[in-house]
Amino acid sequence: MRGRPIVEWLVFMAAWLCLLAPLRLLTSGGDGTPVAETTEASETDRAQTWATVRFSETPRRFRVTQDARVLWEDASVSEQTLENELTVELYRNSADITIEAAWSTSNTLKAVELVLEPDERAAQSRTLWERAGELREVVTFQW
Repeated sequence: MRGRPIVEWLVFMAAWLCLLAPLRLLTSGGDGTPVAETTEASETDRAQTWATVRFSETPRRFRVTQDARVLWEDASVSEQTLENELTVELYRNSADITIEAAWSTSNTLKAVELVLEPDERAAQSRTLWERAGELREVVTFQW
């Protein structure tokens, strides 16, 4: 025996309409109005950040800056691994950091690794290579 397509379609639509009412209540603000979208973080945010700098060869001096603000400076570096807590400005979850370092030798290949771990964000690292005696590089961190 053959069914009636219109009746079957009406039964199918009735079942979906019965499901629509509870789904609408779950996804709305309770009074039938849609829930407001979550607000994005402010465009500029300050984040406490744990920073680690590793050098393949100990430099004479190094500096970490953001815009015109010095975040970390050491005029007489004595170790190849340094750690410090910094306050980094995040603009739309991004930060442009300038790394400067100077070595006494200039003909060997040297590496500088900067690791930033802002509160409640994943750690990120950037490695820079330099053969000359001085390094000045802007790196971007995006969270």
